[in-house]
Amino acid sequence: MMPNMGNKDQGFTANNYSHLPGEDELGESLRWLIRLRWIALACIFPAIWAGGFLFRLTLPQRDLYLVGLGILLYNISFFIHHNRISQLPPGDAARRWTRFAGQQIYVDWFGLTVFIHLTGGIESPVLIYFLFHAVIASLVLPSRAAYLRPTIAFFMVGSIALLEYLLILKHVNLRGFAGEENFRNPTYILGTLFFFASALYVITYLSTSIMMKLRKRTRSLITVQEELRESAQRIETLYALTKNITSTLDLGEVMELITKNTAQLMRVKGCSVRLLDKDGERLELRGAYGLSREYLDKGEVLVGRSLLDAKEGQTVAIFDVATDPRMQYPAEAREEKIFSMLGVPLMMKDAVIGVLRIHTNRLHEFTPAEKRFFSAIAGCVSIAVTNALAYQRVVELDEARSKLMLTVSHELRAPVSAIQGMLKLLLEGYLGELSEKQREIIGRAHARTESFITMINDLLDLGSNYLDRTGKDPETDTSLAECLRKVVDLFMAKAGEKKILIFTNLTEGRYTIKEQEGDMEKLFTNLVSNALKYTPPGGKITISTSEGEEYLRIVITDTGIGIPADDLPHIFEEFYRALNARKSGREGTGLGLPVVKNIVERYAGRIDVDSRLDEGTKITVDFPWRKVTKSG
Repeated sequence: MMPNMGNKDQGFTANNYSHLPGEDELGESLRWLIRLRWIALACIFPAIWAGGFLFRLTLPQRDLYLVGLGILLYNISFFIHHNRISQLPPGDAARRWTRFAGQQIYVDWFGLTVFIHLTGGIESPVLIYFLFHAVIASLVLPSRAAYLRPTIAFFMVGSIALLEYLLILKHVNLRGFAGEENFRNPTYILGTLFFFASALYVITYLSTSIMMKLRKRTRSLITVQEELRESAQRIETLYALTKNITSTLDLGEVMELITKNTAQLMRVKGCSVRLLDKDGERLELRGAYGLSREYLDKGEVLVGRSLLDAKEGQTVAIFDVATDPRMQYPAEAREEKIFSMLGVPLMMKDAVIGVLRIHTNRLHEFTPAEKRFFSAIAGCVSIAVTNALAYQRVVELDEARSKLMLTVSHELRAPVSAIQGMLKLLLEGYLGELSEKQREIIGRAHARTESFITMINDLLDLGSNYLDRTGKDPETDTSLAECLRKVVDLFMAKAGEKKILIFTNLTEGRYTIKEQEGDMEKLFTNLVSNALKYTPPGGKITISTSEGEEYLRIVITDTGIGIPADDLPHIFEEFYRALNARKSGREGTGLGLPVVKNIVERYAGRIDVDSRLDEGTKITVDFPWRKVTKSG
C-alpha cells in the first residue's frame, strides 16, 4: 500500500480516484427507490379496481391502467440501467448516480402529475404523495438544488389546476368523494395550492437540513478515515524502507537500497543520495536510482549553488526546476524530464552529512505533510548511512591493522630466521665445540626463535585471512578427505613419539570444496596440531565426517586436557590461551583458533567447540552443501 501524496504528480497518487462510502449509499438508495416503486405498482392496480367497483367512483380506469403500465415499463428500464451502472468502475459510476437519481425523481413526478389529473386534479387525494416524493428527493439528491425541486412540483400541480380551471384540460370529478365545482373555485384552488406549497417547502427544508448535517458528518468521518489510512500507509512505507536499508552495513549496498526502495515505494521518477565532502563545499554522489548516467555525470554539485538550505538542515522544495534560481543545472534537469525536486538533509547528531533528493516527472507542489514524511524517511536513511559509514571505517581500520600485521611479520621473519639459522650452526658445532652451559643457553635461544617464527607465521596467516582475498587468489577443487589425510600423515611421526593413536573415518574423494589454495590445509593443520599438542601420551584423536540435511560435518575429537568452562567463550579471541594451556608449559600463540574460525566463516561454515576439563575436546566444523560438492 502506498501513501496518497497528492494529485499533481502521478508518482504520489495510489489511485486516480478515491472511492468514498457515500457513493455506495447513493446507489443503494436508488435501488431502494426502484423497489419502492414495485410496491407502489402492486398497490396501484388493486386501488384502481377498488375505486371503480367497490366505491363506485367515476374513474377513467383505462387511462389509469395505462399510467400504471407506463410506470411499470420505466421502472423496468430503471432497474436495467441501475444494474449497468453498478458494473462500472467506481469513478465512472459516481458521476452517473446523481444524474440517474434526478431522472428517476422527475420522471416519477411527471407520472404522479398525470395520475393526479386522472384522479380529480386539485381535488385528488393522491396529491399528498408529492410530499413523500419531496422527502425521498432530499434523501437521494444533492442539496445544492434543494428548493428547485419543490418549486418544480408546485409548478406541475399548479399547471394542472390552472388548465382544468380554464377548461383546457377535462376535469375528472370523483363523484361521491369531492364536490363538483371545487376545481372552479378560486378560493379552494389557491388555498389548496398554498398549503401544498408550504408543506412542500417546510418538508424540503427539514429533510434537507437533516441530510446536510448527516452528509457533513459523513464527510468528516471519511476525511478522518482517509487520514488514518494514509498514516497507516506511511508507517508501512517507513517500516518497509527501514527493514530493507538496515539489512546490510555495506555502504554501497545501503546507498543502492535507500535510493531504489525510496523511489519504488513512493513511486517517483528517481531518488539520489549525496554526501558532503571533507571540506563541506561539494555534494558527492553516493547512490542513485531512476536517473540516467548522463545526468548524474553532469558535473560537480556545489553546496553554495544547489539547495543551499539543505546544508542548514532545512528541507528544500522546488516546484519547477526550470525556473527556480536554487537549481545549479536546470537545463540538464529538464532534459532528464525532472520537473519538481525535494531535498531533505541527512543529519548525524546536529550536523548535516548530506542530502536525500526526490525527483518527480511532473510538476508537484510538496505539502507540509509530505515534507514531514520525507523528513522521517531521511531520519531512517541518516541512521543507516551513519551505521554504514561507521562500519566502513571499522573495516578500513581492520584492514589497515591486518596490512600492518603482514608488513611487520614479513619484516621480522627474515632476521629471526637468520638468527635461528646461526644458532643452529652453533648447536651443530660448525663454529667449534660448545661447553654444556653454552649449548644449554644457545638451545634455549634456538627454541625461543622457533616459537617466535611460529608466531610470525600465525600472524601472517591471520593477517592474510582478514584481508579480502576474493578474486585475488585462484580457486581450486580440493578433496576434503585427501587434505585431512595429508595433514594426518604430517603429524604421524610426532603422534608416534607421544604414543597417541589417530583414528580416521573418511570417504576418499567423495567431498570436494572450491577453495583458495591452502585454506583447508591451514584449517586442519591448526586443529590437528592443537589436538596433538594438548593430548597427553597414550591418548587418542578421532577424525570423522558425516552428512546432515544442510551441512557436511567434520568432527575432530581428542582425549586431551580439555578447556575450562570459563575459558570457552574466549578461545576464538586473538592471543587468548586457556589457563590450563598456559600452565601446561606447551608453547602457543593463541592465534590458531582465530585463524580457523576466520577460514570457516569465509566459506559460510560454522564451528562449535565442546570440551570437558581433563576429559578432552570435540571440535565440529560444518560446511553448507552449497560450498561442498558430493560425488558417488
